[in-house]
Amino acid sequence: MAGPSSPRLLSSFLGDRLALSARPLLLRSAAPGSRRVAYQATRTLCNLVDILFNRRSRDDAPENNPRRLRPGKVSPRLSVPNHIQLPPYVNSRQRPGVTNGPEIHDEKGIECMRASGKLAAQVLKFAGTLVKPGITTDEIDKAVHQMIVDNGAYPSPLGYCGYPKSVCTSVNECICHGIPDSRPLEDGDIINIDVTVYLNGYHGDTSATFLCGDVDDEAKKLVQVTKECLDKAISICAPGVEIKQIGRTIQDHADKFKFGVVRHFVGHGVGKVFHAEPVVLHFKVVESWRAEKLKDLKSASIQNQTNLDLSSEEARMLKRALEFNWRMLMEDIDLWIPEEVTHTVHDDKPENEPEEEEIIAGLPLSPQCNAELHTDYDGAAVRWGLTHHKESAADCCQACLDQAKNAKPGELKCNIWVYCPSEFGCYSPDKYEHKHQECWLKQL
Repeated sequence: MAGPSSPRLLSSFLGDRLALSARPLLLRSAAPGSRRVAYQATRTLCNLVDILFNRRSRDDAPENNPRRLRPGKVSPRLSVPNHIQLPPYVNSRQRPGVTNGPEIHDEKGIECMRASGKLAAQVLKFAGTLVKPGITTDEIDKAVHQMIVDNGAYPSPLGYCGYPKSVCTSVNECICHGIPDSRPLEDGDIINIDVTVYLNGYHGDTSATFLCGDVDDEAKKLVQVTKECLDKAISICAPGVEIKQIGRTIQDHADKFKFGVVRHFVGHGVGKVFHAEPVVLHFKVVESWRAEKLKDLKSASIQNQTNLDLSSEEARMLKRALEFNWRMLMEDIDLWIPEEVTHTVHDDKPENEPEEEEIIAGLPLSPQCNAELHTDYDGAAVRWGLTHHKESAADCCQACLDQAKNAKPGELKCNIWVYCPSEFGCYSPDKYEHKHQECWLKQL
């Protein structure tokens, strides 16, 4: 779930463009932490298309848009078995607190974060298989809820500041935090499913956008550009990188396609606390305190929101939610496309969890990219190790391919990561995807 930027109030739209205040989630600037780093980046890019609120007068806005999102009926809150550990904010009258600086986790804490993140990813993948015309978001919520509790975890959104459901399902123009209800998904809808689980005292937070049925070409284009913004943002996350570079990277790429960046939501820390420090902006900033280094952070999340051709004046365009419903809506906009995945960086090498089917071996890298390191991939997390050390990247990839072909059942297989020692990153054709100073091969 995304957090609001700085100590601002979330706002709600009710009736005829009436703006009301909702409770704020206060996030302060981050303080330097330990040299030991666990950087978990939860990335959300929200792309808004078609009719822009700031480019239309209220007289031009259609009153009866058949594609306009209309909320349905919200069913009663689901129960959780007694043996499930509850987050501190559940059944509490107090607003959930935030950390005084980034959380610093020990080895046990990092392993717990991996476990919660892995479960969240599995639940999200399952939820995506449910998306089809005719299914209601309430049905998705029930299925997600059941899978989470069956795995001994608690659905983090449930009861958070009064949120009544176990997952966030944001359809079309709903910016984020959409509440599952009785509205059936329609052919051509876009839905973001935001899953957060609380397992062994740690939150795992991830989301993704799913296309329902036949989606138009413009939406598909936005999905592609969104993914590019995502990858470019995560690729620079490493020790020593200024936090402000994250937002700069996102906005620079969005600007190339005349996309604007929504500034009302920010990234946040995650761990024992659902929304923790530090604040991670996904647009360009100049404040000196934003220059704090990723090097000294323990866990954080990037949540990026982008909308089509929106100028800096979008700050005036309040995302208005139905009161108490957490739905952040952009008036008269027909589509948004978020993307959120999990990425973790240590102070030695990054970790990620790419889909196995996206990774292949045997393609030669550019001669300028001298491979020194490959990793093992056990299907849960990337663990760095000197698996292959060859003179060229092509030889390294071939060794990895041979190892994968000859691996016995149950034996770890190479995941085709290549470490490039250049501080500027390696050079390779577009068919390779850059991640800081590492490249992995992805199927075209």
